[in-house]
Amino acid sequence: MKQNIWPQRVVLFFFVAVLAIPVTAFSESEQFLSYYLYDDFRRYPVKEIYSGTPAPVVVDTDPQTRQFRTRLTEGAKHGPNFAGIYTVIEWGCGTNCQQIAVVNAHTGRVSDWLTTELGSNYQIDSLLFIKNPVTEECSALEWCKTEYYRFKKGKFHRLQ
Repeated sequence: MKQNIWPQRVVLFFFVAVLAIPVTAFSESEQFLSYYLYDDFRRYPVKEIYSGTPAPVVVDTDPQTRQFRTRLTEGAKHGPNFAGIYTVIEWGCGTNCQQIAVVNAHTGRVSDWLTTELGSNYQIDSLLFIKNPVTEECSALEWCKTEYYRFKKGKFHRLQ
């Protein structure tokens, strides 16, 4: 005797479709909020962009600055690339690891440090810094979290 499985397939399809709708809606709304709350670099403009010669890096008593003095010195020579007056210097520190130092181009002092897993986004005319930008690769990894920072008074301040 042949059994009719048509009603079971319809119920299964309906169940899968209903479960997929909230996940899709959440994902799209999360991306929408993320873009309009944080990703717009124009929301965090700088007042002016430094155009002078970058100061040499000040290697003082800070052990971390001394440890990476060559990378910092070479990177700072390129001049500001973030938040008007700062130079973001990045280098690898292992698999899925980038060390970031922010150097004030006017004073030569290291302002702040940060570590990312899958890179960053920033602009010279904005105070916004994005750690682990939303990408297909980051979205596929459970441990990769996109974080948004506003750079204020030489320090990263995480946006909630």
